[in-house]
Amino acid sequence: MIANVEEIVDRLQVKLGVTAEALSDEGYELAADSALKELGWAIPISHPLKEFWVLERALRHSIFILSTEAARKFKYKQISLNQRFEHYNKLLEKMDADFRFAKEENPDLFADCIYMDDDIIKRWITYIPNEREFNYLGKVIPVER
Repeated sequence: MIANVEEIVDRLQVKLGVTAEALSDEGYELAADSALKELGWAIPISHPLKEFWVLERALRHSIFILSTEAARKFKYKQISLNQRFEHYNKLLEKMDADFRFAKEENPDLFADCIYMDDDIIKRWITYIPNEREFNYLGKVIPVER
């Protein structure tokens, strides 16, 4: 049973292992809060499958925070940062695919979930006057005009 946000944070730190040091306390709280809001669930959570998915989505939000930080630190000549960023992106894609599958398999469990699907994400882009548009991870996407 998850009785408070601190329990989510504690479990999240264990799941992240040595990477846990890279995320601030505020980052953990934001990840936990984002997962709860995304799923539309409130604490306490006693359903085992709901516990699992709150932790999985909080982990996903944590990895997104780490990915954003890695992107900020990216430098052209430091290939290792680029590789780390790519690994985070692949991990995020897999986690999102697993979550989409879980939602399809258990629609009643996720009835209140506000998880953004691909159509909503595509609308979250920034227009740049040089005829380029970027997705939320900073990758150039083709402009359809």
